[in-house]
Amino acid sequence: MSEVDAARHIAGVAAGAGLGQHRAAYAPTVMAWSRIRVIGVVAGVALAVTALAFVIEQAGIAWITGLTALGAVFAFVLSTAQAWWHERETAGNRLAVYDHGLVAVLGGHISVARFDSTTVLRKIARTRADGGPVSAVATYTLTDLAGRHFVLDSSFTDAEQWGDWIQRAVTAAQLPRALAALHAGHRLDFGHIWLTGTEIGTRTKSVPWHQVQGLRTDSGCAEIAVEGRWFELNSTAIADIPNVMVLRALVERLCAPVSAR
Repeated sequence: MSEVDAARHIAGVAAGAGLGQHRAAYAPTVMAWSRIRVIGVVAGVALAVTALAFVIEQAGIAWITGLTALGAVFAFVLSTAQAWWHERETAGNRLAVYDHGLVAVLGGHISVARFDSTTVLRKIARTRADGGPVSAVATYTLTDLAGRHFVLDSSFTDAEQWGDWIQRAVTAAQLPRALAALHAGHRLDFGHIWLTGTEIGTRTKSVPWHQVQGLRTDSGCAEIAVEGRWFELNSTAIADIPNVMVLRALVERLCAPVSAR
């Protein structure tokens, strides 16, 4: 299927699901082949210098350049294999974002999610590349219209951009309905954390809203402020709390107002 035909097919799927206006499209990330070629050149030069050093009987130089060549060859082979595998696994993948949802093509399978009904799990992995600064890489697990799970990660370009869009759009779509449900006396569950119009709790404890002053997730678990002190609300990792962005927005609206947090 050509790029034009694929785009038309995705647009048709989105229209059928009532996703609204198209906002952005994201392609798979492209591996840094130029960097891999540089590693290959370094490996070739090191091998040539090693061979020359042996010819002119400079054993010390030969050992040094030989080790350099060995490391460069290993890095070249590993990087090439990783790039080939990445391009093989992501060939044909696409992500299209709309006002009310998204369409993802992953491994030839199309998944459609609406922001007003999907469940999102967001997992953050912190990595450090080549001794540089620590970077955070997010992976999103969503449910499609049939309730099946699919995963979006940094294999798509501009992951921070579409990840932020998903979080904002899901919150905007689901928050009004969630607030209405609480005001009508219903209970909402976010994994092992539950909310009502009067309190927030887990299987073992609960706190009335007039005592709650905020929620934070910096430690990797949900913590609430009660009368100026932070307490772990639940031992479940943030990555395992469904739609945690909606939970956070609800807490902000229902907890006791304070001058500073």
